[in-house]
Amino acid sequence: MIVVIEQYNAHEYPNLMDEMFRLRARVFRDRLGWDVRVADGQERDKYDDEAPVYLIYTDDETGEIKGSLRLLPTTGPTVLADFFSDTLPAAAHLSAPTIWECTRFCLEDKISSHGHWREQIIASAVLIAALGELESHGLQVVATRGDTAASGPRGRRLQLELIGQDRPGIVRDISHALASRGVSIEELVTDCISGSMSGESLVRATAQLRVPAQLSTPQLRDALEALANDLMVDVTLDESDSR
Repeated sequence: MIVVIEQYNAHEYPNLMDEMFRLRARVFRDRLGWDVRVADGQERDKYDDEAPVYLIYTDDETGEIKGSLRLLPTTGPTVLADFFSDTLPAAAHLSAPTIWECTRFCLEDKISSHGHWREQIIASAVLIAALGELESHGLQVVATRGDTAASGPRGRRLQLELIGQDRPGIVRDISHALASRGVSIEELVTDCISGSMSGESLVRATAQLRVPAQLSTPQLRDALEALANDLMVDVTLDESDSR
């Protein structure tokens, strides 16, 4: 289950938020060795005081946290602006009400530290799919892999493109289909566009995939095309644009 926590409802989830901050301490300080501030076993920084939105993935049965991430509006202070602005092209201006920064993306340390790479892929896909659902609120979602220490087995890269009528669940269903076949999403960009002829709202997604060697491109294409027919979307796979 995905729990969305904002300022207005944070008081309803005090225990869940405490556990999220403890997870961040275990992942970023203890496992990755980052120089972060930890107090009372919880990792917090100044950006947690900037009205962020948290997406927390919990186990449906036990309620335990499997992963979490933080979203910050780029109209205020962000990690990217404060520390990594020199990595952006000179013409880039990533500050708008519809552009939000995603940071502190982490998975439950038992999953990420014990080589359960299929669980890593599924948990990551669920969180990325939850990000994709934010497009219905007018946000453009850009997700990209940062730290690679916990990556699973390598494979070849493919580019996935999807266009279809905008409705909840499209990105989620595609993400689940990929994860169930061991395919990881390394980069994902989604937005809403207007149809050239009808003017209706369409969802467009472009993803860079990492496909395991044992899964052939025709097999993956057949599986995605079958799902695309059910979802009434157009899906294409392209090897020429993969990096």
